[in-house]
Amino acid sequence: MIPLRFGRQVLGIGLGIVLLAGCGGQSGVPGTVPQGSASGAHVTHWSWMLQEAKSEDLLYVSVSADSVNVYSYPKGKPEGTLTGFLDPGGLCADQKGDVFITNSGTFQVFEYAHGGTSPIRTLNDPGETPYGCSVDPTTGNLAVTNYCSVSGSGCSGAGSVSIYRNAKGNPKTYTDQGHYLFYCGYDDVGNVFIDGYSRTRKTQSEFAELLNGGNAFKHIHLSERIRGYGGIQWDGKDLALGNGLNVIYGVHILGSRGVVESSTQLLGTKYVDQFWIQGSKVIGPNGRVYGHSSVKFWNYPTGGQPTKSIDGLAGATGATVSLVK
Repeated sequence: MIPLRFGRQVLGIGLGIVLLAGCGGQSGVPGTVPQGSASGAHVTHWSWMLQEAKSEDLLYVSVSADSVNVYSYPKGKPEGTLTGFLDPGGLCADQKGDVFITNSGTFQVFEYAHGGTSPIRTLNDPGETPYGCSVDPTTGNLAVTNYCSVSGSGCSGAGSVSIYRNAKGNPKTYTDQGHYLFYCGYDDVGNVFIDGYSRTRKTQSEFAELLNGGNAFKHIHLSERIRGYGGIQWDGKDLALGNGLNVIYGVHILGSRGVVESSTQLLGTKYVDQFWIQGSKVIGPNGRVYGHSSVKFWNYPTGGQPTKSIDGLAGATGATVSLVK
């Protein structure tokens, strides 16, 4: 059985993709990924947001199996909760402050305005399992990594990246044959990078690039072997590449080679999948411990002990910061 991490759980692909829904740290009843197109799916709203949130910088954190918590940034004061998702995962924000939330359980991505409680746009990703996302700073295009393609209730094909022009409409999808994919990140010139692992050799990780205007992935050979797969983000100088544990590597890209130039050790945590770098801080959910996880802040790129922690979360997975405009 191949392990599959959808959000808070370590899952498996056997007869189907099992989602463990839960509330308040208690495991719920397993279900399966919805079959067919999710074009008719929608978010059910019991969301709330303090009025003051629209005038503050905000931190969004995907938690449990159906919610995204919103906090003031950098104070970490609770400002709201977005609900009604089915396994929200990776998060990202654009330069306008809009927030994108991948929702693998319905094959969709939801866009929220800064401080809003209802989606302003729903992007369909039919037949795919959206997991991570990133916004191109040069075009406003949205890239979404899909763990695998789905037929019925199980994985039927390799992972891919769906790119939505101007973060709208239907995507153009690029498949990375032979790999399951997790996260993606744009650099400063519109190239998108992805990570994942081999469909046949679970220990073999994948790090590849889709050039701006290109049509196929190019494997990047790293100067050091990085075990695992985690978030990817441009930090203003290099690509920050996580290992899914507690290290973020600074990778300088030279053609088809990635030179590991630095490492940031995140102490006080074990499992950080999708982090978010905001200036001189990095925010990372300490996930994979259902009902007992947290989101922590560290200095970046020095790392070390966390400078702040928001505790008592139910399986935190993704994080992003939305700046007020």
